[in-house]
Amino acid sequence: MFRRNLVKKIIIFGSGDYSEVVLKIIIENKSYNLVGYIDIENKNTKNLKQLKYLGKIEQNKSLLNNSDISGIVAIGCNYIRKEVVDEVHKINNKFIWRTLKHPSVSFCDTSSVGEGSVIVTGVVINGRSKIGSHCLINTNSSLNHDNILDDFSSTGPGVNTGGNVLIGKYCYIGIGSSIKHNITIKNNTIIGAQSYVNSDCEGNSLYYGIPAKRVSDWIYGKKYL
Repeated sequence: MFRRNLVKKIIIFGSGDYSEVVLKIIIENKSYNLVGYIDIENKNTKNLKQLKYLGKIEQNKSLLNNSDISGIVAIGCNYIRKEVVDEVHKINNKFIWRTLKHPSVSFCDTSSVGEGSVIVTGVVINGRSKIGSHCLINTNSSLNHDNILDDFSSTGPGVNTGGNVLIGKYCYIGIGSSIKHNITIKNNTIIGAQSYVNSDCEGNSLYYGIPAKRVSDWIYGKKYL
């Protein structure tokens, strides 16, 4: 009886600077066969120079309907990640999204992470925390016990949270920020770099400072990186 090949075929979506971070995790996991990358154009990128350019999403319908193929979106912006996932799902709503964790990640076995999320070098995820789908948790960030990071949200490097923190969808927590325990940050809110959040945050808002204060409304899709 033949054993099925356990190496998974994977496509990278996006070829910007963050793609190199994702590529490194894929290589270090040693369980993936890199098929190539998909982007809106062949940028001859230095980040993915060893990979084959496959074309745009709409040019790869056959490949994306192949059940042996999986993918990861290597794009830092929450909104653009959502656009890519939606475009792929129009072709195949059962497409397989891989979840990537760098080998250095400390991830408690009572916590969970959704499909398509990326957790990079030096991250700590403590007990009973739930990471949604297509989230990014960046270098040396720490999420304490009983946290929720909802779908398509992300952190910059060096973010720290207390226990029982709830972060909604499409949120971004800026580099070096800290969030006090028992805090809720509602959907589509941006926390500026090096902020200290010690009270609940409204949705569709920009906050920053020590302590963090609401500065303005935030429109879905606005550039923040």
